[in-house]
Amino acid sequence: MFADTFLYFAYGSNLLKRRIHINNPSAKFLGIGRLDNHLLDFIKYSEHWRGTSATIVPNPGSHVWGAIWRLHNDDMPALDKQEGVESNWYFAKNVDIMLPDGSQTVCRTYQQTINPPIRKPGEELPVDRRPCITYLDCIVNGAIECKLPEYYIEELKKIPNNGQEASPSMIANQNGIESYTYFVKYVEVLTPYMGTFKCRTYLQTIYPLPRGNRDPIPAERWPSWGYKEFIIIGAKQHGLPPYYIRFLRKFKDNGDEGCIRSDCLLVRYGSNQPCLCRVPGLIPRKPLKLNLKADRERKLLPRPIRSVDIEEPEKKRSKKKLTF
Repeated sequence: MFADTFLYFAYGSNLLKRRIHINNPSAKFLGIGRLDNHLLDFIKYSEHWRGTSATIVPNPGSHVWGAIWRLHNDDMPALDKQEGVESNWYFAKNVDIMLPDGSQTVCRTYQQTINPPIRKPGEELPVDRRPCITYLDCIVNGAIECKLPEYYIEELKKIPNNGQEASPSMIANQNGIESYTYFVKYVEVLTPYMGTFKCRTYLQTIYPLPRGNRDPIPAERWPSWGYKEFIIIGAKQHGLPPYYIRFLRKFKDNGDEGCIRSDCLLVRYGSNQPCLCRVPGLIPRKPLKLNLKADRERKLLPRPIRSVDIEEPEKKRSKKKLTF
């Protein structure tokens, strides 16, 4: 049943659920466990954390509490990368974990490749081996979230820090989805053949300042040339209305090409591969000519606020002589 999964014992920052789910979306919390004959310690300095990171050190008579996660085997490379196995920061090993009911299970965990000197009972953590405030908060909050024993949480709170905060990028990653650029929203979308659907889409967490109908987009908000081309090629590939493609072309860009390799691959894929988003069957694959005016009269679409930037060019009217 669980042949395609493995158990992972987390004792550091991955105690926090939103932290482990950033790189390992399949992680499922099973419970807590205790690793005997090991001691929680700190040794290697991390530039991102701006302090040392946690490790376990074999030490008879000591123990480390942690969380047990079940992950899919496909997530193992991502977990190894997060723990720095390729860079020789940590190495993976299987350990026997004691469960609260007295039984044991085998879990995968990670230990740093360098072991710190064993500290004597009651000896304070040296200044050069202290973690940052952010890292300790991550461990303590994760311990509380996983409901580790109260005495162990109190021991974690007593660990001294170096007075530093983690780098902004690491703080953003730790905050998880709360710091993401977009948020999820469900909207009703009218399709040309299959009626109305409720779809999932994404909006940026920061709204731009409102503009008038005829106000241009400020230069600091122009997209790159590459990003604009991505949108236009996709619009053509999926057969969006020609007037809307012309509307997209009117957007000004900042001239930046962006990732040239991505641009080339996108153009090649968009030129050689057919659009696969349409439902097969009787639905024609030719671009649909929408009659928006008729749809508005039938109250299928709201009447938009027109702008000179998106209006269609008026057809030339034949001048007729007036007779009196």
